[in-house]
Amino acid sequence: MKFAIPDSDSDSDDNFVGVVQDDFGYLEPRSKLGIAIRNTLVFSDSEESTNSEDEVGDLLDVMSVVSKTSYRNPKKEKRFAPAPAPRVTRKPKPEAAVAGPSWRRWEPSVADLLRDDGPSEYTKWIRETEADAWKHGHRMAAERQAELDQIRTTIRKEHDREQKIQQDRAADELQTMMEGLAVREEAEEKERTRLFEERQAQLWANIDAAIKESERRHREEQSALAAAERKRKEDEEARVAAAEKEALAKKAEAERVAKEKAEKEAADRAESERKEQEAQAAQAAAQREEDDRKAAADTSLRGRREWGKWVEVQKRMKNEVIHPLKANKQMRDPLLPTMRLIKRWLGQVVNTQEKILAVTNDLCTKFNEQLPSPASVAEPKTLGDELDPAYYYLLSHSAKALIRQAASEVEAKPEAAFPLARIIMGVMLRGHPAFGTVVYARLVKKCPFVVPYWPVRTEGQSREEFEKSTGQLVDESHAEYIRRMTGIMRMYFAVLALPLGSLARTLPAEPTPEQLLKLVPEEWRLPAAWTWVASALKPTLAKHPAVGPLLLAHLETVGPALVQVYGGKQMDKVFKAEREGVENGAIRCDTAATRATIKASVDSWEQTHQLPAPKGINW
Repeated sequence: MKFAIPDSDSDSDDNFVGVVQDDFGYLEPRSKLGIAIRNTLVFSDSEESTNSEDEVGDLLDVMSVVSKTSYRNPKKEKRFAPAPAPRVTRKPKPEAAVAGPSWRRWEPSVADLLRDDGPSEYTKWIRETEADAWKHGHRMAAERQAELDQIRTTIRKEHDREQKIQQDRAADELQTMMEGLAVREEAEEKERTRLFEERQAQLWANIDAAIKESERRHREEQSALAAAERKRKEDEEARVAAAEKEALAKKAEAERVAKEKAEKEAADRAESERKEQEAQAAQAAAQREEDDRKAAADTSLRGRREWGKWVEVQKRMKNEVIHPLKANKQMRDPLLPTMRLIKRWLGQVVNTQEKILAVTNDLCTKFNEQLPSPASVAEPKTLGDELDPAYYYLLSHSAKALIRQAASEVEAKPEAAFPLARIIMGVMLRGHPAFGTVVYARLVKKCPFVVPYWPVRTEGQSREEFEKSTGQLVDESHAEYIRRMTGIMRMYFAVLALPLGSLARTLPAEPTPEQLLKLVPEEWRLPAAWTWVASALKPTLAKHPAVGPLLLAHLETVGPALVQVYGGKQMDKVFKAEREGVENGAIRCDTAATRATIKASVDSWEQTHQLPAPKGINW
């Protein structure tokens, strides 16, 4: 805000007094006149503004100087904010007052100054004008501030409303987009689920069809095998009946000849003696032929003696251990929990060192509980003259469980033979060679090919007894019998192929060579594998249908160990004999797969002179 005071010497509006408010609430004159008046008032006495000539002169000097200057200068004009009315405080005049400028027009006298007792009109007008200006400035400032506040409030509300609208619009767009994405994702998920279910249904349909087809082919194969087995049995029975009929006919003919000779004896004794000698010669020849036929039926005298020896051991076990203990309930019942544990241990064994050692140690603990003193490497337990019923009953039960496990699992999974083999050898190495003896006797009972030997049906022996001596079960097909024999033999070959060093390191103290001879019976040592293959390749035994698969199992399981011990030159002879026997029919192989596998293994040996280690032989 600004206001102007007209100059008495000028008719124009160029000179004016401007007043603004300073930081402390005082009005700050902007014109030279206002500044001069303020300074004069400040340095004058408190209530005697006109009592001194010097003061009046000073005021007049100030007015004279201001009158010569133009205090209305538009270029320097500034607006000011309204301020409260100033309080003029008069300060004492300094001791040495500075004289103002000299007056060029009129200089009042002392009498004029003395006549001015009160404030002049001009001074009153100045004060009123300043008060009005101050009030007007305050009012204008308040109105302007109110307008600015209103505008600011309106703008802020408008900005908030626009921002709210934008936020709502963005939220709606985002919500719409998310809903669209959710709908699309749900549709895609349904489509993926539908396609997956269709593929899964098709897959299971294909699997069911393949299973049904496989089952159909299996039924057809089993039916064909059963028909072939029935035909073989019928042919065998017809052949036996024909032989018996022929024998009866021969007997009748001999009786007739003897009767005729008796009737003619008196008439021609010389002729009768001659005929008798001829008959005796013919009978001796027939006896020799019969003996030769029986010798040919036996694989060898050694095989027959071995088989008979182990049959007697098994009979002894039955008579002295199994039957007495079964009859004695007081002795048998305490062993039943242990027997159940043994069956579970051997049925769940896996080919890991920790599991095999745990089962082996548990078996030895249960065996030692039945002895007066525990068996050890230094004092092993062997089959003696007196058999402790409880101890040997547990040995027999364990052997039976091992053979059952081998017959059911090993043929389908050959590597499963090695955990069972490690348990057999581990028990023997811990002081129980009697366990090996009992297991071998039961092996001979269930599988005479362990010797190897094929029993001959004796006179008066029924078919059921004969088949039982060969290890064949009732109503078991020929193919099933061969598979079961192969599984049992793979377990036996696995025991022969085991390196004793890996098992001896698991013992508290490694046994000496002398102790090993006592701990491991002869039939469980590696040379038995060489003796076995030499006997199996003999012509009479090689014609049996089971020998071909057994030779293949021998080659795959214990062949690498024999190569390491006996060398490649010796094994060349064995492999050459096996291939020639398969090719010319000397070794009977009823399946093309067995023949092809034996030939391929021998051909691979001739090219590389190496045999792959059997799967599962390592821990």
